[in-house]
Amino acid sequence: MGFLFQVFTSNARKYEKVRRALPLDDKILESSGDNPREDMEKTEEIRTVAEAISTLPEKQKIALALRYYENRSYTEIAEILGCSSGAAKKHVKRAKLYLRKSIGHVLRER
Repeated sequence: MGFLFQVFTSNARKYEKVRRALPLDDKILESSGDNPREDMEKTEEIRTVAEAISTLPEKQKIALALRYYENRSYTEIAEILGCSSGAAKKHVKRAKLYLRKSIGHVLRER
C-alpha cells in the first residue's frame, strides 16, 4: 500500500501546483450576470475555502478529498493512507473540525 500512497500523494502535489497556476474552475466562477456582487462574494468564499484546505496536514487533506470528492469509504481511505479505518475517520474529522473553526464564520454569513 505504500506504493499507492506515494502515487496518490505525488498526483495530489501535481494537482496542487496546477491548481495554484490556473484560475479557479470556470464553472464555479462563471458569472450569472444577474448579480455581480453576489458572484464576487461566491468567488471569494471559494478562494477562502481552498486556501484553508491547502493549510491542512497532508494526510488530512488527502483523507478529506478522498471522502468528499471521490466518495471513498473509510476502509478505502485507510488502505490508501496505510492506516487503520479508525485513523482514516480521525483524519477526516480533524480536517472538518479545523475547517469549521477556521472558516466556519465565512460559510455562516451566507
